[in-house]
Amino acid sequence: HISMPPTLAIPTSLGPWPAGRGRRCAGVSSFGWSGTNAHVVLEAAPPVVDAPPAAARDAVLLPLSARSAPALAALARSYSGALAGADRLEDLVYTAAVRRAHHEHRLAVVGRSADGLREALTEYLARGSHPAVIAGRNRKASAPLAFVFPGQGSQWPGMGRRLLVQEMVFRESLERCDEAIRREAGWSVVERLTVVDRELDGIDEVQPALFAVSVALAALWQSWGIQPGAVVGHSLGEIAAAHVAGALDLPDAARVICRRSHLLRRLSSRGAMAAVDLPLEEARAALQGFEDRLAVAVSNGPRSTVISGDPVALETVLVRLRERNVFARLVQVDVASHSPQVDEITPDLLRDLAGIRPRTGTVPIYSTVTGRLIDGATLDAAYWTRNVRQPVLFGPTMEQAMEAGFTTVLEVSPHPILVTAVEGTAQHVGRPAVVLSSLRRDHDEMTELLTSLGRLHCQGSPVNWSALQTSGARAVSLPNYPWQHRRFWIEAAADRPALERTARGSRRPSPDWLWRLAWRPEPRRRRGDR
Repeated sequence: HISMPPTLAIPTSLGPWPAGRGRRCAGVSSFGWSGTNAHVVLEAAPPVVDAPPAAARDAVLLPLSARSAPALAALARSYSGALAGADRLEDLVYTAAVRRAHHEHRLAVVGRSADGLREALTEYLARGSHPAVIAGRNRKASAPLAFVFPGQGSQWPGMGRRLLVQEMVFRESLERCDEAIRREAGWSVVERLTVVDRELDGIDEVQPALFAVSVALAALWQSWGIQPGAVVGHSLGEIAAAHVAGALDLPDAARVICRRSHLLRRLSSRGAMAAVDLPLEEARAALQGFEDRLAVAVSNGPRSTVISGDPVALETVLVRLRERNVFARLVQVDVASHSPQVDEITPDLLRDLAGIRPRTGTVPIYSTVTGRLIDGATLDAAYWTRNVRQPVLFGPTMEQAMEAGFTTVLEVSPHPILVTAVEGTAQHVGRPAVVLSSLRRDHDEMTELLTSLGRLHCQGSPVNWSALQTSGARAVSLPNYPWQHRRFWIEAAADRPALERTARGSRRPSPDWLWRLAWRPEPRRRRGDR
């Protein structure tokens, strides 16, 4: 006699599966004479909880893949037909992304509707290209990815406004930044971004807002599985980079960006900056005699330099450069960052940031102050004072990062302002690079994000497809894989006795020998054989 716990029973006939307080589990045995060995364990399905409906995205990303280029083209034709009768696009995209393997040959299609996806696929198949279709191959050795955070200049009215409505991760991250900035500066980033037709007022609003949007974009990318192997920040972008890398917590990062921008506002309307087509050292030489009023502010590339300082002295230098047929143009700013004018505020900034506590981060940081890889624990008040005063060595720093293998670069900002500089650096060092942006001024935000995500996926970057899907999406039937039918003949072994002797002499015959010993092929018949 076996004593059974009250919640355990061995059924001997068909009957209902009663619900109790706990989970319902059952073991299925393949032995008819015993219930003690369970070969399959079953559990009752969890209750279905209706999630609150999420705001519909403005665009979707449909991934397709196959093991060869012909199979991928055949699959694309099948999906083009399936999209014509798709009732629920979110179900089709969910199933293709989450319930299918992603093979070497890949397509990623961005669209706002089933008809839009179908038209893009049809034109791609006919012409070999379409702006909404990204093609690529996963070679299982994709380059490590670097996040790049730019300085001032990428802001625009309404940036991130649609993402606040549609993307919970973006909204939650921006709201955390909003709370930290509100404690430091007394105003709300979210309110500034959501007021229609209101532009940010002054450097002390622009810079914290750019920081918050960049941090929220980085959080969104990471929720989709796009993780940086390193970060690079350009001027104020270094603050967002340091926070994303884990070197500064959010309160300290908000303190740095708010105190920095507040002090810089004292210098408004007193300075000017200009971009010149000169290497770093030649630009420094062009400033001889004006070192007390001008300085090299930025080195973006081999021949892309920005000089900064007193407007009168700057105009004198620009006249001389134009006489030498050197390209030079003023930049639309009124604060001369990274110039001698900043010396006025550096003591105050050093004092205001004395209490921050940097730490070694979880992601490597390439510093545009030093031009090399640094430890996040060194990002103290003295470092951030140097950050606002010394030149931004973005070009030399990107050279270091690319030499280390970071030839896939994602600019994390509301508008790309460093893509051209990064591409120029890649060409200079002779390393082919993939340079992507996040958002673009006055373009559909989700379409821009998904286009870059599609390019990352097609070159092999891992994507968290589940995080991209609409809540409540269900698995549906999709077009079958288009097998490419080929014939393979296995020729008979020429010397079977020799194979047998080799196998007997080996303690552990290889699977190849065993297969060939076991194989008894029939002679290949010729025409006319009976």
